[in-house]
Amino acid sequence: MELALQEAQNAWDKGEVPIGAVIVRELLSNATAGSTVMNNLHATRSFQILSRAHNLVETNIDASSHAELLALRQGSTKMQNWRFPPNSTLYTTLEPCPMCLASIQAFRIDNIVYGANDNRLGAVNTHMDLMSVATHPYHEVKSVIGGVRKEECGDILVQFFRERRKSKKKQ
Repeated sequence: MELALQEAQNAWDKGEVPIGAVIVRELLSNATAGSTVMNNLHATRSFQILSRAHNLVETNIDASSHAELLALRQGSTKMQNWRFPPNSTLYTTLEPCPMCLASIQAFRIDNIVYGANDNRLGAVNTHMDLMSVATHPYHEVKSVIGGVRKEECGDILVQFFRERRKSKKKQ
């Protein structure tokens, strides 16, 4: 989630709504496939960053340039395959909207981890519960974890819009 928060800050720096997304996949070696490697009594897991992105709606003049969609597109281009590998996880600082959730499913992402709830457009469980509906005929997200670093993820949005309102009042 730290990388997603960095991406959110990158968005803010460009005047974009500060939402960031990162897609990773867990790497399993042949010797440890299906299990966690134990090292000095601590579980160690390896991950590969497949892509990272932030909102670029204003920059691209494109309402679909959400962080999640850009990360999905970037990752599939990098891999030369629109199907993400098993054990892929999308981290995002804000609960996905319906457009992003449908795309996450279409790109075959197995897991979603998000920070702040989205009371306006959250499609996972806050505003809508599209996870309980079979929205994609061939792939279901296996797990969703919400509320990871939710204060930090929510605070960056609150601060961004507070500053935006202040600057508009001055004009």
